[in-house]
Amino acid sequence: MDYAVNTLRRHLALKAVPKYERKVKRPSKLAPCEADLRERQMAAQPNWTQMSVLHSEIVERRYQGGLSQLRAIMLAAATLTVEPVV
Repeated sequence: MDYAVNTLRRHLALKAVPKYERKVKRPSKLAPCEADLRERQMAAQPNWTQMSVLHSEIVERRYQGGLSQLRAIMLAAATLTVEPVV
C-alpha cells in the first residue's frame, strides 16, 4: 500500500488516534416540524400513526427531507416516552 510519508510521520508522532468531528451540529431539515410531529404521535398513543402518513403531511408543508430522517427522530422519541403497562 502506498501512503504519504509525511502523513505516516505525523500519525506516528501523535499520542492518540485522530478523531474527526463536525465542529457545529447543523439543525436538521425536520427541526421546524419536530414538535408538531411528536405532539401528534403522543395524541395517537397507544397506537402509532404510520410514518408514511406523517411524511406526506409534512411534505405538504414544504419538508424536503427523506422518510429515513423522520423515522429516526420518531423512533428516538418513542423510546423516550414508553410508559410501563400495569
